[in-house]
Amino acid sequence: MGFFRQICWGQNVVNLRIGRIFGLSLNTQQVRYFLFTVILFFVACGQKPSDQPDDSTNKQTIAISRVYSNSSYQNWLSKYNPELEYVNIYDLPDDQIDLVLKTASGYLLTGGCDVNPALHGHAGEEERCGKLDPRRDSLEILMIGRSFEFRKPLLGVCRGLQIMNVQGGGDLIIDLPSDRNTTIHRGSDGEVSHEVIVDSTKYLFEISDCLATMVVSHHHQAIGQLAEGYEVLAYSPDSIIEAFHFADTTVHPFALGVQYHPERMSQRNPLAGNVAREFLEHVSAASE
Repeated sequence: MGFFRQICWGQNVVNLRIGRIFGLSLNTQQVRYFLFTVILFFVACGQKPSDQPDDSTNKQTIAISRVYSNSSYQNWLSKYNPELEYVNIYDLPDDQIDLVLKTASGYLLTGGCDVNPALHGHAGEEERCGKLDPRRDSLEILMIGRSFEFRKPLLGVCRGLQIMNVQGGGDLIIDLPSDRNTTIHRGSDGEVSHEVIVDSTKYLFEISDCLATMVVSHHHQAIGQLAEGYEVLAYSPDSIIEAFHFADTTVHPFALGVQYHPERMSQRNPLAGNVAREFLEHVSAASE
């Protein structure tokens, strides 16, 4: 009350000034109540309601190694979270990449051109590869390393699975038709469908509840020697690795790679929709 005694000293002066402004005749007690109410009003107006969400902390951003004009990967994930934001790492200036990777909620390595064979012990095999992209190789290797360092959820699709294996010290089969005499993974006109068999004792079965299904593929390279720390989750009928993950979740909470293309498949397929949901659950957890 000492504060209000100071404010309300000179009762007649205070009463007179308030009366002139508001057309009121107030005694000292009423003046104190009036001033207290005014102060509370301005304090309350300056505060943000505690139940109002802070949008700046709830945004989830996916760092994509390379974005394509058809936006197929974004469209796929946005079916399960339409509020997601995306950043195309390939087009960023080099001095911005680390900051984006540090603040992103998760990483997606998309399909695309062949990995440089020199990166996995097959220098001189370039003539058996398709188009190569050294910038993309280096960016994706950086993204994988940062995903371990920052413990960010990581999903690799097709080439994405392959570069994960290369970054971890494994290698790739350069050309499936000539090296393994199998042609079920890519047709003459592009993508094909083939069966995938899921290991019932492993993580992919846990999230999909699926033992076997048809998937969409479009690749001529595949995992050869498996990188240390990764565990195979599924195979194709010709024994090509179709999915793996980093097994020790204390080292990396979610690092999953699939050789097929879930973004091109029906989302009723458990190896498509359930993979997206699982990835985004980890993205959401990493954003909290």
